[in-house]
Amino acid sequence: MKRTLFFAALLILTLSLQAETILVKNITEYSGAAKKVKAGDSIILANGAWTDAKLVLNATGTKEQPVVLCAQTKGKVTLEGESFLAIGGDYIIVSGLVFRNGHTPRQYVISFMTSGTSLANNCRVTNCVIDSYNQGQRDKSDNWVGMAGRNNRFDHNMLLNKLNEGTTLIVRLEEELSRENNHLIDHNYFGPRKRLGSNGGETIRVGTSTYSMSRSLTRVENNYFDRCNGEVEVISNKSCGNSYRNNVFFECEGSMVLRHGNDCLVEGNVFLGNNKDFTGGVRVIGENHTIVNNYFYQVRGESFRAPLSLMNGVPNSPLNRYFQVKNALVAYNTWVDCAPLEFGAGTSPERSLAPSSTRFLNNVIWKSDNTPSILALDKTDGISFAGNLFSTNLGITAEKGFRQIRVDLMPLSQTVKYPAIDKEKAVPVESISFDIAKQSRKKGDRPGALLTVEKKGLGFVTADSVKLAWYPPLEFTCTGSSRAVKPGLNTLQQAVNDARPCDTLLLEAGDYQFSEPVIIRQPVTIACPKANESMPVFHSIGPEVVEYFILENGGNVIFSNLHFSGSGLNGKVRYAVRTSTTGMLQAYFLKFEKCRFTDFTRDEKTSVFKAFKNTYADSLIFRNCIIEGVKGTAIDLSAETEDQGKYNAEYIIIEDSKITGVEQNALNLYRGGNDESTLGPFLRISNSEFSNIGSSGKNEILALTGVQWVNIVNTMFADSPNINTTFRLKGQNNQIKNCEIRNAGTPVLTEGAKRY
Repeated sequence: MKRTLFFAALLILTLSLQAETILVKNITEYSGAAKKVKAGDSIILANGAWTDAKLVLNATGTKEQPVVLCAQTKGKVTLEGESFLAIGGDYIIVSGLVFRNGHTPRQYVISFMTSGTSLANNCRVTNCVIDSYNQGQRDKSDNWVGMAGRNNRFDHNMLLNKLNEGTTLIVRLEEELSRENNHLIDHNYFGPRKRLGSNGGETIRVGTSTYSMSRSLTRVENNYFDRCNGEVEVISNKSCGNSYRNNVFFECEGSMVLRHGNDCLVEGNVFLGNNKDFTGGVRVIGENHTIVNNYFYQVRGESFRAPLSLMNGVPNSPLNRYFQVKNALVAYNTWVDCAPLEFGAGTSPERSLAPSSTRFLNNVIWKSDNTPSILALDKTDGISFAGNLFSTNLGITAEKGFRQIRVDLMPLSQTVKYPAIDKEKAVPVESISFDIAKQSRKKGDRPGALLTVEKKGLGFVTADSVKLAWYPPLEFTCTGSSRAVKPGLNTLQQAVNDARPCDTLLLEAGDYQFSEPVIIRQPVTIACPKANESMPVFHSIGPEVVEYFILENGGNVIFSNLHFSGSGLNGKVRYAVRTSTTGMLQAYFLKFEKCRFTDFTRDEKTSVFKAFKNTYADSLIFRNCIIEGVKGTAIDLSAETEDQGKYNAEYIIIEDSKITGVEQNALNLYRGGNDESTLGPFLRISNSEFSNIGSSGKNEILALTGVQWVNIVNTMFADSPNINTTFRLKGQNNQIKNCEIRNAGTPVLTEGAKRY
């Protein structure tokens, strides 16, 4: 025996002596090293910026002697331009790399495969960063991480600020050798992701609908999801046998969604909504899922974003629709001050199958008000209830299975509180002994499910515990100052070109002449500081000036106390402001305050503001403005016509304004299709007046298609005799209040829209 151990140790020593550490300083040296690397070798990327670095590594290591690819110093190697990493083979470890200041030229930034036949197995990517590594346009899709092969780990990484379409991290099941993969995704920081305004903004997706009945056996554990707001699904499960344990969802406008597939476990996760609108919990579709020991704090979402959403299914559902909830176990979960849980969510003539054979056991629902704890949107006879506690208004009729108790809150941390049961004295819920049968399973049945379900204490990762201390995230700093601008030819254009981010350009009264449009690529305020004097007036001096201002990537503008004249000295302007015609990556902010727009009569395409395809405003605001004399549509947000759920602006606000003399629509806001993954658009109109609209025969003052939230208050619609329909409101989120309509058509309110 001693002789065998001696020779084994000698063999390991010999192999280690043969291992090489190779420092490479450019992509040529890297490519040479990658061709000859062997088990135990380490390739070290020299510190510095690597531009357009195509890091492809096919290698075979062993468990004892992996192949290592790492930075010379963590955080000091940045992959920029059109760089990417693809690994294939066995036992490779990658660490310490940072991707920023560019975008991948491929489908993935980091890929666990180098080709369809060269997959990674038993490999690990750790301590890496992808930050703002986006395509130039928001509609150009890519994915940051693609996990293929088997037994791979992605851990202790930071992925933040993805702006373009595509999932942040995907687990692939397309290849047969990528199924039953046993991947581990753990201790990562998934940083902020802004609303995308279309489908395709998930943070993690495990599988696809096509392969959703395949077993993935992926584990997602101890990750921190920080304001991941890309769309309704933060995590989209689309395969079988996966587990999601001990993750934290911090103020995420979306849910942990069991979208397709069966036999998944959601355990020990924490959902911190902190009373933020649209924050979500867990949505359940399919069979044999287990949702236990999760904690939900002030989660405010509804419907698909409800704190718990048990959805209705589609009879004989195809793979890409909704399977009926069957044999789900929901136990030992706690909801504190949340919006109502929803049973039968999404019910419709198509989604007609309520949950069945489902158990709701030993859960606690605590609320500080008397709003319903549960909403039953369809029958609940397929759900059995036992051992549940609630504090105020249950919201459903249940003869057994619920017990009302007086509940106080006890602090669990500085920001999170937990219910305590007042039973002679306050007792933490987790110490109460519940009577529940053991959930025994046959061997091979319901992969990953618990053998015994019991209440556990609450413990969770924090953002600081998973962020990489050595990496400072990219930050945008605004140190603007005020600059005076005098009237004249192209003086404003020169001032914008010379401006720094967040500068304020202060215009004197007088004529500002444009021989070409002004391109804006950074935040700037353009204003006249003396509102009581004559406004600065914008004029073109030739027919080649089609618009005054063009917003490009990075452009955010506040216009204040200005006069945009559409009638130039030698030609007519089509747009006061428009977006790029080639698309934009970043969402922009545009505000007009105390501005006047007159005589935009160049042709029927004329608008005060025009958004083009693949551009997206976070907010578009007209406050205290006058728009008079427009041959086309005054505010045109109708470019996304493919009916895929996309739209041009999230929040549109018109306040204290007057729009008159518009030949087509005062506003055209379009969101087509039936996609249910996004929130907007949101339209608010208040204390405004619309008159003399639609003289060209257009049918509506406000052309609203698919707008999900409309609130029109204290507004007049008048003197538009050619209009048949003032506007159409569809859905319960759309409301009209205290409005006067006189000789301006009739509003059409359908499917729950309210007039009050």
